[in-house]
Amino acid sequence: MQAGGKIEPHESPAQALARELEEELGISIAPDAPEYLGEFTAQAANETGHTVSAACFYLRADFNVSPTREIDEAVWVAPDGAGLPLAPLTRDHLLPIARQRLASTAS
Repeated sequence: MQAGGKIEPHESPAQALARELEEELGISIAPDAPEYLGEFTAQAANETGHTVSAACFYLRADFNVSPTREIDEAVWVAPDGAGLPLAPLTRDHLLPIARQRLASTAS
């Protein structure tokens, strides 16, 4: 699952992302730093019969992350996602974008 959460009434999706990254991983970013990818919908990972709709962003950076509150663990995921049980949003939408981005920067 991705870091993130619900957007507060006074926030834009990018502002919510910046707040959630700070709260969950101790990362400080400017709200205009990530690139908006779009809104994606997928089966919820831990709620059978429910879907999740998420405003998703791309941010390529070298961060030291440390789980703070709300999450127990943070792991870096390879673009192929091999060996990890992944949420459908990550597996079906976000990792394909990451693979495409990495392939285009390698050329």
